[in-house]
This record gives sequence, C-alpha cells and structure tokens, in this order.
Amino acid sequence: MAGLTIREMLLRRQVQRVLIAAPAGLVGNWEAELRRLFGLRFRILSSGDLTETYNPFDDPRNNLAIVSVDTLARERMYTAYEAAPPYDLVVFDEAHKLSAWRETDLSVRKSLRYRAAEMIARQGRHLLLMTATPHMGRDDPYYFLWRLLEPELFSTPSALRKLPRSQRQRYILRRMKEEMIRFDGTPIYPPRSSKTVAYPLSPPEWELYERVTVYCQTHYDRAKLRNRSAAGLAMSILQRRLASSTLSMLRSLQRREQKLAEALRDLESGLLSREEWEARQRALPDEDVRDQKTADEEEIIEGVEESERQDGR
Repeated sequence: MAGLTIREMLLRRQVQRVLIAAPAGLVGNWEAELRRLFGLRFRILSSGDLTETYNPFDDPRNNLAIVSVDTLARERMYTAYEAAPPYDLVVFDEAHKLSAWRETDLSVRKSLRYRAAEMIARQGRHLLLMTATPHMGRDDPYYFLWRLLEPELFSTPSALRKLPRSQRQRYILRRMKEEMIRFDGTPIYPPRSSKTVAYPLSPPEWELYERVTVYCQTHYDRAKLRNRSAAGLAMSILQRRLASSTLSMLRSLQRREQKLAEALRDLESGLLSREEWEARQRALPDEDVRDQKTADEEEIIEGVEESERQDGR
C-alpha cells in the first residue's frame, strides 16, 4: 500500500523527497520490497552516516531514504533532520510505537519516537502513519496519533470525543470484527469462546511464589502498612513480575533491599526521622516499566529496551 502511494505521488510529481521510518528489524525488508516490487531505489541511512561536515538528510542522493525510527529519534539524527530541508512525504511504519500519554496531573509525556514524529509533522507536507494496531485500548495514545495528522482540528482529547457524527465519519471509519463478512454474507471471524488454562509451576517456582507471597503478607505489615488494599496491590505487582521472569523478580527484591538498607543507614545516622522512615515503608515497590507500557511502547536506547535496561541485562 505504501509502495503504491509513493509510486503514484512520484509519477504525479507531487513529491520528490520521501523518507520511511520503520522499526530497525524491518528496514531491510522495506528496502528490498520497494526495489523488487516498484523499482524504487531507497538508501538506508544510519547514525554512522552523520558527521560534523555531512548531513545525510541534506544529500540529494538520499531523496529516497529509509531510516530506523529509533535511529531517527536519537538526538544527533533528530537535530540533523531538523536542520535539513523537510521531506515531502514521511511514512511511519508500526505507527502505534509513536507513544505519548497524559499523566494523572494532566501533563503530557512523549516518547522519543513521538517527539521525532511531531517535529516531522510540523515540518513536512505529507505524513503517512501505517499500523495494524492503531488502538491499544487506551484513549490517550490513539488521540496523540490523530493529533500528528490533524493538530488543529484535534487540539484536545475532548475535541476528538465531541466531534459531531457527520464530521467524525470523514476522519474515523470503525469496523468491528463482528461486522466483517465475506461476499456471500458469512462472517469472517466466527464466534469465539475462551476458558482459563492453568499454568503449572515447577516445585522451585512454586516455592518462590509462596515465599514472595509470605514476604508481602508479613513484612509489609511489619513496616506498618495498614492499608490492606495497598498491600494487596504490592503483592500482585511482585507476583506479576515473578510471572514475567525470575530475573525480574530478583531485580525487584534487590532494589527493595537496597532502598531499605539506604533508609536504615539514614535513620541510624539521624538523616531520616522515624516518621519519614515509616512513610518510606508504606511505598509500593519501584515502578516497573512493564506496568506502564506495552512492549511496543518501550523505548530502545542503544539497542536495549527499557525493561531489559531496568532488569540490568
């Protein structure tokens, strides 16, 4: 679909410079498919191409280019793109990875990928977002994707929600799976039933699970955590991390041990009052990126995802 669009726009002379930003693992596929199916010669750009005297985005030979979205989001490449003439068309593959969200205090947090896309949307003429996962169950990420395309029309989340039905149909076409049918009228997606399947734990895994549960039930109470719902939440967080991996569980307990040791030293040295000590013990386990983001939304820094970096891998 992207190739047909690009080829048509080139033939009509509507664009001359086209940039494709894709996940690192798909960059080679994009180059090969565009060359094989459409005869389009795209050059792959990397951070190694950028020097103090050479900006790859400012080179006419790179009018048709492909770059990894995480490479584009790095500060040096981001600055280089900003300083070069804008591309006429920029295509983002797996656009749901351009994540942004609102915090509880209504402040907006933007991933490095989203920040790069926002800058390109401001500069460029045409922006194409492609994804098979546009809605991940939360309204904010969906809204921020729309804002890249229509920043003035959708200036606030409420503007998108309150859009009149007659106007909404110009921008949003929603098809539920249950509505999808073949030409003969039969449903594409037949009814599905679900059931819970037990996941057996090995004896060492079960023993670890039990010990983690006992730890939460016992030590959080000893730390004067009187809020039973908060204690239950702390236990569920640690149990979920255990289900993720034993290494994730180990890192969580190690971080808690380190915080307790630091707080105890501060208490003994007089840097921390008894009230401050008890307040610290009421805190839940450290925030885990897995509790905040999906794997698609995690940033990749120097080839390492956020959860891996947090686990110390």
